Amino acid sequence: MHRTLWANARWVELPSGRVQSGCLYVTGVRVAGTGEEADLLRRFGPPETRRDLEGRLLLPGLTDAHCHLVGFGVEATRAADLSGSASLEEL
Repeated sequence: MHRTLWANARWVELPSGRVQSGCLYVTGVRVAGTGEEADLLRRFGPPETRRDLEGRLLLPGLTDAHCHLVGFGVEATRAADLSGSASLEEL
């Protein structure tokens, strides 16, 4: 599994919403630990990749789940089977 150390990072802790700072050690696709770099290196060993974020915000797991409502509505009506309806009232 690939190991990455994100140094000098900031991130938002969930569910509290508090901004944390320090280092994140990632193994594969999971955050293995957070804290001081020296402590993380002792716990997990040297990573294959080290990235210095210089205080920038890291957003692990951010998923863009937005939809365009007009397009979503058009697609939903195309999939709706209205063949058995004789009037708007029956819908």
